[in-house]
Amino acid sequence: MQIWVAFAVALFAVPALAQQDARDMPAGVTERELTLGKGQWAIPAIVTLPLSRKTVPAVVLLHGFGPGSVDADVGPNKIFRETAWNLARRGVASMRFEKRTSAHARLFRERGAHATVAEEWLDDALAAVATLRRQPEVDPRRIFVAGHSASAALAPRIALETAAAGAILVSGGSSSFQSPGAMIRDQANYVASLSPDNQVAVDEAHKVALEARRLDDPLESRDSVVLGHPLWYWRQLSSFDPVADIRMLTRKRRPVLIVQGGRDYLVGPVQWRGWEATLGSNPAVTRRLLPNLNHMMQPGTGKMRPEEYGERRPIAPAFTDLVAHWVLRGK
Repeated sequence: MQIWVAFAVALFAVPALAQQDARDMPAGVTERELTLGKGQWAIPAIVTLPLSRKTVPAVVLLHGFGPGSVDADVGPNKIFRETAWNLARRGVASMRFEKRTSAHARLFRERGAHATVAEEWLDDALAAVATLRRQPEVDPRRIFVAGHSASAALAPRIALETAAAGAILVSGGSSSFQSPGAMIRDQANYVASLSPDNQVAVDEAHKVALEARRLDDPLESRDSVVLGHPLWYWRQLSSFDPVADIRMLTRKRRPVLIVQGGRDYLVGPVQWRGWEATLGSNPAVTRRLLPNLNHMMQPGTGKMRPEEYGERRPIAPAFTDLVAHWVLRGK
């Protein structure tokens, strides 16, 4: 039994092909393929648009940890494609793109160096906002940055740097990068608790928990590899403080939406309470806990299981309806 740890293992690495076909695109929705960036690091991107006679708001969709296809393929699901289509049906445009570390995995291997945080997320996110502003159907004053999972903690900073209209944090922890070791240990222990009689699962959880402790060890070398990434990379991530960035955003009168699934064990109740404790009195921050949804905003019952990533589960309309309504209202 594998432990699918959000920070340690790619959540998108489920060995199955997505079944959704582009021909299933709903009526009233259109898409445009384009390229982000130039030269050897250029990546494919798609702008999804509602058919409208007026300009519309838009959302940039950002991947979490690990590989990320343009559609965010997760098992038999295309998470970003489905999200983009649902948003467009409700009058909101979006841009999604392949992560640079996926599109150019060979180049990174040949270079022999781990991607920086800027290379993995920031540079292309900045380019995506700038490119969306040039789309004639998009209102350049109403572009929002939506980060999922790990990139939720980066979305407020990206929104600040691009003067975006606001930020959307989906399945993101309130202390994700400040205490990643503790969060990963919680994830590992949860998965082990699902099968307490499975000694292999329990042993694996213990192994992951021990490895995660190295993230908090000041004596570890910056070049040590911990949970698949060099320690200097983890420290780059730790320099981001989403709570501070959200406060700065809201002082500039740019609203923030925080969405979490009630069945999400990768970002669980402790992280949700953290948002309440740090931002609960901020009127420009909207927080919504959707009880029946998992980490990918898919519906289910009972405890979330890692196996859900390999099952066909459509994105919950409650999630995309919430995002569209919030974006269209601008708050």
